[in-house]
Amino acid sequence: MNYKFRYKNKFSANANLSRNNMFATLLRFLNVVLNFFNRRSILSNFQVMVRQSRQSRDHHDIWWIVILIQTLLGLSKDDDIVQTKSFNNHHKKNKSINFIALIKQLGLVIFFSNSLIFSQLQNLDNKFRLAQSYEFAGQFDKAENIYRELYQIQPFNNIYFEALNKSLISQKKYDEAISFIEEKIKTQPADVSNYGLLGTVYFMKDDIKKAYEVWENGIATNPKSYVVYRIIANYALENRAYEKAIEFLNQGKKIASDQYTFSLDLANIYALNMNFENAANEFCELLITNPEFIQMIKSRIATYISRPQAAEQTINAINKFLKSKSKIEILDLLASIYQQIGNYEKAFEVVDKMENDFNGNGSQYYFFALESFKSKNYNTALKSFEAILNKYPNSNYEASARIGFSKTKEEILNEKSFSKDELWKPITLQQIKFEQEYKQLIISYQKFIDEFKNNSNSAEAYFRIAEIYKNRLLDFEKADSVYHLIELQFPYTNYSVLSLINRAKIYIQQNKLDTAETLLFKVFQNSKSEPQNISEANFLLGKINFWLGKFSEAVSYFQRTSKNLEDDFANDALENLFIINSTKKDSVNLAKYAFAELLLQQRKEEKAIIEFKTLSENDNLFLINQFAKYKLAEILVFFNKFFEAEELLENLSKNQENPLFSEKSMFLLAQTQKYGEKNFVKAKKTYAQLLEFYPNSLYFDRVREELNAISN
Repeated sequence: MNYKFRYKNKFSANANLSRNNMFATLLRFLNVVLNFFNRRSILSNFQVMVRQSRQSRDHHDIWWIVILIQTLLGLSKDDDIVQTKSFNNHHKKNKSINFIALIKQLGLVIFFSNSLIFSQLQNLDNKFRLAQSYEFAGQFDKAENIYRELYQIQPFNNIYFEALNKSLISQKKYDEAISFIEEKIKTQPADVSNYGLLGTVYFMKDDIKKAYEVWENGIATNPKSYVVYRIIANYALENRAYEKAIEFLNQGKKIASDQYTFSLDLANIYALNMNFENAANEFCELLITNPEFIQMIKSRIATYISRPQAAEQTINAINKFLKSKSKIEILDLLASIYQQIGNYEKAFEVVDKMENDFNGNGSQYYFFALESFKSKNYNTALKSFEAILNKYPNSNYEASARIGFSKTKEEILNEKSFSKDELWKPITLQQIKFEQEYKQLIISYQKFIDEFKNNSNSAEAYFRIAEIYKNRLLDFEKADSVYHLIELQFPYTNYSVLSLINRAKIYIQQNKLDTAETLLFKVFQNSKSEPQNISEANFLLGKINFWLGKFSEAVSYFQRTSKNLEDDFANDALENLFIINSTKKDSVNLAKYAFAELLLQQRKEEKAIIEFKTLSENDNLFLINQFAKYKLAEILVFFNKFFEAEELLENLSKNQENPLFSEKSMFLLAQTQKYGEKNFVKAKKTYAQLLEFYPNSLYFDRVREELNAISN
């Protein structure tokens, strides 16, 4: 039926157009409502409303709504609520429609239908939940019956359609599922997902040929749309039909304007099937058209590059690709892969080629140097910084490369200084090594400061000089002087904060605890202090108060430190809290223990060993006795008295009353057996016991590494 609506003369043409748009919107909404619920039930409500409105001045407006509803529902003439003849007679008398009244009546229709709508929704939802519970309980036949009932009520509801299909498949009623989906295809021939489901059923039925045929029929519904290829490919993937999925994706890729999604999908499938060469080719082709995806591709490759043959195939494929299409992003990807497998020398060769072939400005060298330094590959970092200084002496990277070069040389020298026989010990021997080389480094840093005045890196250069004096040359007076200079000249950098903390450590070692406290308080006042700096300052203040016998104040500082369990000082703070809280009733002996710790902190090992030995021999002290024994064992290890230390550590590791000592002692015992006594059989046994007794141990990762090292 086609009815023309005319409005009262007071509305302009524009108003008529606007109201027509509003009316069209109402019709669309009404169509959705009517299609979602039981049509006959709604009509019965409308019949009552019409009868009640016959005496109304505007009852012709409801007739309009009724005719519209009838048209939308597609009912036959026998279902007319208002006879057409009667309506036409009425329409002749009423040449126009009051649109405002029409909206009001439509609102009444929706309002009075609301209770019915909600009731039906609730009923359907309850039935659906019941079917799901049957399905979960394995009563598939009961679930199927309910799903069929729901689907008959709402054949347009995809949730019910998929639930019924899943129920049939669960019962291996493949033929019924096929017939069911085929009926759906008849009503919705353009919905490619139905072909995907149908092909899946055939695939589960082991009719692979028919499955492929159905999927291809699905693509044939709209072969010019790249979307259908991806949809069907996903169904093939779900059924592990990888070759067919690759075929569909390649077909879709040919007609797609943006091919990157197909390339990514193809690369993932190739990698999943260990065809790493083809995966690399897809990524390279993608980089040619979409270089902005370089970081994402690096991340994708990183997820599988450690698998067998992955690195070799990927590198070979990229090198072949480069012979025909050389692009900086492809070289960048190759360098990244070499880095991921730890071959920084080859990575440097690629970076060098990038700089030479693409008119570089030193940026590739610089960022590679930073990555190498971070990964502790200092030799390649040194070569990269050196390349910047040689090839781009006046570039924007010169200053950063100069200080980076000196820092890298310092780290290489530090590695030489460390004795592998000492690194494993809790307390290491302080001694001056490579004195002249370190002094040359100080000169290089000073030269940088002189040549690059007011440079932002000058603060770091001064800080490196102070660190060399403090940790390598053991010249605490000069170190303190340089740290203090940093505080004065660079107060608004984090290096000023680090200098305050390191000066405090120097004064602790010199037994000037009050001065150390004053410096640490300044850390809290500095706006450049980072959370880690605050935590360290709190911890050191806790230790100072502990050494001074101010246990309540110490507890307060340790509690602040331990709030963030991910912090580096949190575990040490918790251990100190445990010591104080468990032994504070015996404050006299706790003070003796604290004094012994201070002696050890000040590197007075000979005096400390006497104090700890006295406490460890007094069995009446209970916990203080245990703490003292552990510290005594650490000092014995320092003096290379491994068998004496082993005896103490074995007793502590068997102490089930205090697992804190057991775990720590067992780990140090294994380390002593491996590195001190060189008894790998005993060490392996102790490491294994540690994993067995403490599966959640803080030392878990380190123990696994040590065991692997012994096995290899």
